[in-house]
Amino acid sequence: MAKLALTVLAARKAANGMYPIFVRIAAKKEKAYIKTMYEISDLSQWYNGKVVARTDAAMMNKRLLFELKKYNDRVNAIENNDTYTATQLKLIAIQADKVTQNTSTFTDFFRKRIEELKKDGRENYAKMHEETLRIFLLSEGEVPFVIMNHITVEHFDTYMKRKGYSDGNRNIRLSHIKARVGKSSVQPIKLGKAKISAKKGKRRLRL
Repeated sequence: MAKLALTVLAARKAANGMYPIFVRIAAKKEKAYIKTMYEISDLSQWYNGKVVARTDAAMMNKRLLFELKKYNDRVNAIENNDTYTATQLKLIAIQADKVTQNTSTFTDFFRKRIEELKKDGRENYAKMHEETLRIFLLSEGEVPFVIMNHITVEHFDTYMKRKGYSDGNRNIRLSHIKARVGKSSVQPIKLGKAKISAKKGKRRLRL
């Protein structure tokens, strides 16, 4: 039975001096590696299968676990997967990535919406979306569709809270994000409505 795990290989240092994080597939006494989009600058930032000693370690680990689960699910969905080698399982598992590689990122999809609004003459609304995108990029960076889930949204909301954004402002930004995800046919997610408690003055995000 194939076993998947996250790993960093000291011998695979990239040209930019960074160490990529891989999903390792072990099957039939063979190992194959799927490179993720995540990397660390020093081997000391990797311990026991997790990113450590970084300010963004918690978020990176959450996203890496999502990547691991994604490939685990794909391998488990392969009929008679115990008959394949690690290399064969890797080739099958990454086929879905190749099919969707031209769909780019959630943020690119968001930019297209801004362009549409401008073409329709809705300049003020477009500016509101540009501000949402600006804040989102500061918090999350360029986000692939595969990790555009409730964890990312919660982190974005936490970032806005920490920066002192009002409840109303956060609701506007979250509604923009929710609308874009709803229009996406690549990686749909379900986001609940944000509710504000009048008694406590706090917003609760139900996902």
